[in-house]
Amino acid sequence: MSLAELQAMFGRLCIDEAFREWFALAPDAAGAKYKLTRLEKSVLRELDLDSLRSFSRSLLSKYERSIETPFELSRILLKDRLNFLYSRYYDLHPPQPGVSREVWSVSFGNFLLQTLAADGEASTLARDVCRYECAVNELRVLSVPQWDRPARDDNSIGEARVYLAPGTLVRRFDHDIPAIAISLLRDPNIASSIQPKVTTVVFRKPSNTIPPQMFYVSEGTADLLEMCADGIEFADLRNAFIGDQLDPDPYTEIDHAVENALSAGLIVATNIIR
Repeated sequence: MSLAELQAMFGRLCIDEAFREWFALAPDAAGAKYKLTRLEKSVLRELDLDSLRSFSRSLLSKYERSIETPFELSRILLKDRLNFLYSRYYDLHPPQPGVSREVWSVSFGNFLLQTLAADGEASTLARDVCRYECAVNELRVLSVPQWDRPARDDNSIGEARVYLAPGTLVRRFDHDIPAIAISLLRDPNIASSIQPKVTTVVFRKPSNTIPPQMFYVSEGTADLLEMCADGIEFADLRNAFIGDQLDPDPYTEIDHAVENALSAGLIVATNIIR
């Protein structure tokens, strides 16, 4: 028996409502893309579809619970719309074997974020809250890799390539979400009175044994960290901040900023191999 094909079709019947109803009406057509033996087709036809529907509903509820805590602030602001968007995402991207509910919730968060960004009726507060919760949830699920790099001479920063440290995210908000998050959970009615306040926040997960942390940074620090996201030679980073200025003082300022970020573990540096 082609066990893999049988498992694939059975799994789809469990999670894909449209496919399941198609199978109920035309089992041969629904299973045409699966290489099944006659016996396997017969086994599938004997399935109790009502039991499958019941199992599917329980699976839907189980995955919905996986987003309750990560997106509890978004639920306060979006109310029933969050349930609607969750159901839509579940239909479009049903859970796949081997993908944990935690990882699936990160994908749902990205979908929610993109949906709100394109929704002209979504408030900037709702978008900010979603971006905040997506960052926290992404780091909560992330397995921070070990940064394996050659030792460098701390005095040779001018010849280094600088990277944003693994487990570090930079986010800019139109509202001070870290400051209002707990208050909003305690009293959802304050949402209408929250005033804009531009803030820049770094989310950091130093290791897999430490929960995500967050702290405010200046716009200049955020610019610095974002430029390091894909790796940049320190000389190029320095020139990007200095431009055509000939005054050496800015060089000292950017040198100190990089050293401070290195000390805080927000960026890492490796010697350039020449």
